Amino acid sequence: LMACTGTRVPWSGAFVAHRSLPCGTRVRVCYRGRCVVARVADRGPYVRGRVLDLTPGSFRALGASSARVWGVRRVRWTVVGVQIGVGVSYDPKTGKAVA
Repeated sequence: LMACTGTRVPWSGAFVAHRSLPCGTRVRVCYRGRCVVARVADRGPYVRGRVLDLTPGSFRALGASSARVWGVRRVRWTVVGVQIGVGVSYDPKTGKAVA
């Protein structure tokens, strides 16, 4: 999988795809009491009604017993931080850039 930054994304890592959030944005995804903080690394999903695509690593972190158990799940998610440059992030709570 190639990331929107042009680098390879390891499937075992905690990454998601989102249509409009900037690459590097961190999101907290929660499902059945388990949460994972993942980084937006790709664009998508392009299926109507879906908001996030998770890598198998993100999916496993949410308690999936096997990456073969694919499917659509209703999850809660929030933006944790937005990267606005190399080594610089945006804190949505304070509205300020942080190094």
